[in-house]
Amino acid sequence: MHSDLVDIVSCDKFEDKSFTRVDQLNAVSFNDSVIQNLTRIALFDSLLFTIDSTVTSDTLVRCFSTVNKKYLGSVFLKGNAPTELLSASSISASVDSLSFWTFDMTK
Repeated sequence: MHSDLVDIVSCDKFEDKSFTRVDQLNAVSFNDSVIQNLTRIALFDSLLFTIDSTVTSDTLVRCFSTVNKKYLGSVFLKGNAPTELLSASSISASVDSLSFWTFDMTK
């Protein structure tokens, strides 16, 4: 199975011949300047949604494509306006994945 989101922070090498299969991991660098302080992530089909708790950011929920590994844009901005959120607790998708919603705990 192939995964597009992997974060390996450390690794120890050892010689163990009991493994029946060995997979090779290839690293791919990407521009992660948009990803800051994530509190939640959600994957629906090929769309990755992130909830960002960075205080200095004006964006709360962002959307990425896992197919072409591109940032698609912001979904919700931080604020008190009718279309803005102060704190998103999670992201959920409809059964058909055609729509999604989030809950603002502060409103």
